[in-house]
Amino acid sequence: MEKSINRRLIADVPVGTFLSGGLDSSLITALASGQKSSLNTYTIAFKGSAQFDESADAAMVANHFKTNHTEISIDESDLLSGVPDLLSQLDEPFADSSAIAMNQLCMSVRNEIKVALSGDGGDELFAGYYKHKAQYYAFQFPVLTRLIGLGEPALRYLPFSRKRGLLNAMRKLQRYSQGANQNANDRYWSWAGFGNPVQGDLFTNLSFHPLEFLKQSTNKDIACFEDGLESDIKMVLEGDMLVKTDRNSMRHGLEVRVPLLDHELVDFVQNMDVRYKIDWKGGKKILRELAVGILPKQIIGKKKHGFEVPLKKWLNHELTEKMNELLSSELISEQGLFDPITVDKLKLSIKNSASQNSEYAIWNLMAFNQWWLNYRDKLKA
Repeated sequence: MEKSINRRLIADVPVGTFLSGGLDSSLITALASGQKSSLNTYTIAFKGSAQFDESADAAMVANHFKTNHTEISIDESDLLSGVPDLLSQLDEPFADSSAIAMNQLCMSVRNEIKVALSGDGGDELFAGYYKHKAQYYAFQFPVLTRLIGLGEPALRYLPFSRKRGLLNAMRKLQRYSQGANQNANDRYWSWAGFGNPVQGDLFTNLSFHPLEFLKQSTNKDIACFEDGLESDIKMVLEGDMLVKTDRNSMRHGLEVRVPLLDHELVDFVQNMDVRYKIDWKGGKKILRELAVGILPKQIIGKKKHGFEVPLKKWLNHELTEKMNELLSSELISEQGLFDPITVDKLKLSIKNSASQNSEYAIWNLMAFNQWWLNYRDKLKA
């Protein structure tokens, strides 16, 4: 990692790091600060959205390593103001809602630095997602997993929430039970977010099955834990995370470099035994061990906290008008791609606090429809 970071600090323009306060970006900042004096670090502070704000942890790390730290304090109006432009500027449909925050971050730092180091790749290489922990349990404890699966019909009626605490634990148990009775391959796709039954009713006149097409693109059957990590690199990292970072940085004249994806480091990690990546406590095992004595204990032991925005809240309030515009019955009917009744059900479902992840399906549709409007005349030609 030190060699990789050192290579990516070489530049004849100002360099900094994106410091979220999570393990990956904190380790990169720690090692970079030892090689570069007066390192610039940047983080976003979400005003009024404590659930999504990690700025206090980022400030702790910055203070620990005495970096030149900038906290970019933004409120929801700052983020929302960029949504129409962001959706309109993409050359292809792209629906990762965290691109809204990434766009704001890159726009805010572009006048101070021209190169930034990010922590992308850590979750996919070192099994950092909650779904990896679930897959690990399923492979290690198959009998217990099947027993949990038997309780799925009852568990689906438990109250849940994405906020931390007991209700979030119930949400995770529900998700686990939904995949517990499936084979390893189907379970992977279910826990990756492609198991929503509404998807089967959403499309009209498809000549192919979207999930089967996606499976072919990864060219991998999930027979063991490592197969899931490899599919995540192909699907999540290549198709989402790196696209999000690259598109939003380059549109602001900023180059983002990714130390964890150095080819030598990736080769080494992919040949590493899985026991160094994850155990019953969770993923990123070797990174956490590496961080002992380097990072503050609070950072090493903190739970996974994604780079997210309060999408469900926005769709129920600030983005309702935009949602209704892009998902109007007239537009859906004109396209002929999606079932209008199913789309209307999705729009209604986000008003239900017990709905699981419908906001992401809606955002996917909004991003696609904005792209379709941008190119409608060309597509019809």
